[in-house]
Amino acid sequence: MNIIFEAWSYEVTLLELLSVLTSLVAVYLGARGVRIAWPWWILSSTLYGIFFLQVDLFASALLQLIFIAAAIWGLFGWKATGVEPRSMTWPERAIWIIALVVIWTISAPILGDIGAAASWPDSLLLVSSAIAQILMVLHLDCVDSHRYLRDLALFPSRSLFHKFALFDFYCDCHLWTISLAKQVTLAKSLDELLSVVVDKPPLNRKFYLISIDGPAGAGKTTLAARIGSAWKFGYVHTIHMDDIYDGWENALTDTLTRTLENQILRPLHLGKKASIRKFNWLTSSFGDLERLPDASLYLLEGVGSAQRVTRKYLDQIIWIDIDQEVGLQRVLRRDGDYLENEMRIWQQRERSHFELENTRDCATFRFDGNFFI
Repeated sequence: MNIIFEAWSYEVTLLELLSVLTSLVAVYLGARGVRIAWPWWILSSTLYGIFFLQVDLFASALLQLIFIAAAIWGLFGWKATGVEPRSMTWPERAIWIIALVVIWTISAPILGDIGAAASWPDSLLLVSSAIAQILMVLHLDCVDSHRYLRDLALFPSRSLFHKFALFDFYCDCHLWTISLAKQVTLAKSLDELLSVVVDKPPLNRKFYLISIDGPAGAGKTTLAARIGSAWKFGYVHTIHMDDIYDGWENALTDTLTRTLENQILRPLHLGKKASIRKFNWLTSSFGDLERLPDASLYLLEGVGSAQRVTRKYLDQIIWIDIDQEVGLQRVLRRDGDYLENEMRIWQQRERSHFELENTRDCATFRFDGNFFI
C-alpha cells in the first residue's frame, strides 16, 4: 500500500485518505441538502470498499455495497420535502435489537473462519449498519433522533437529518473499526513485546501461539530464539517454516496452507496432538511423522506463517521489515553465495505471497529488521 504519512503509529494510505475526504465532502453537501451529495457517497463507499478488502475487513467491504445501494436510492428518490419518519414502538425496538444480536453472533465466527481481521467489530458494524439502512428505507426512527434537531435550519427536513445522522455515525465507526483492526505496535524492545503478549490470556486458554513473518533475511529465526530465551512462563517450541516447505518450487502453495491448518494449528487449538514431517533439503523428501511437544508458547516462524488461514489461531502476528538487498546479503553470508539465483527467485515469490495475503498490514507487532535484529 502507498503510505503517505503516519499519525500516532497509524499508517495512513493514499486510498484511505481519499476515502475519508470524499465522505466528508458528501456529509457537507448532504447537510446543505444538495442532491449531488449522493454521487459523492457512491465514490466514497467504492474507495472504502477497496481499502477494506486490502486490510481483510470483509464485512465492512460488503457494507459498502449496502451504502452504495442506499445512495442510489437517495439519488433517485430524494425529494425536496423529504419524508416524516415514524417513531418505533418498544416491541419493534426489542425485535430489531434481538435480530441484531443473533445475526451478529452468527456472522462474526464466519468472518473469523475466512481470515477476517477484527471479525467481531467488523461484523457488528455490518449488521447494525444494514439494519439502520433498512429502518431508514422504512422511515422508522428507533431513537427519535429527528425530534432533537427538527428546528435547526442546517437540515432542510427531519428525514434529511435522520439520514445523515446515520451516515455520520457510519463515518465514525469506519475510523474506530480500522484502528481496532490495525492496532500495530512499532516494537522497540523484547520486553515491550512480551509484556503485551502476557497482558491477556491466550485464545485457547492453554498456550500462546505467535507468528513471526517477513522477508528472507529479516531476522525471523533470530527473533524467535530471543523470544524463547526471554520467555519465563514455561517451555517454548518453535516451528520453523523451512521444516515444512516442500522444496523451493512448491513452498508457498495450497499444500503448505493445508499442512499449517490441518496438521498443526487446528489440532493444537482443539487440544489434540499435532505432528509434522520435516523436509530434508539434501534429499528433497519429507521424513517420518514427528509429534510436537507440549509448550506454553508456540512460535511459528518463517515466510507464510501469518497467511490468512493461520490468523484465527494466532495470539499475535509479528512482522519484521527489511530492505530486500540487505535481507539477501544476510542470507548469502549465512548459507553461501551459491544460493543467490534461488534466493532472487524466492524473493519474487515471497513478495507476491505477502501482497496476496496482505500479511504486513495484518500484523499486530512490527520490528525494523535493519536495526533491531
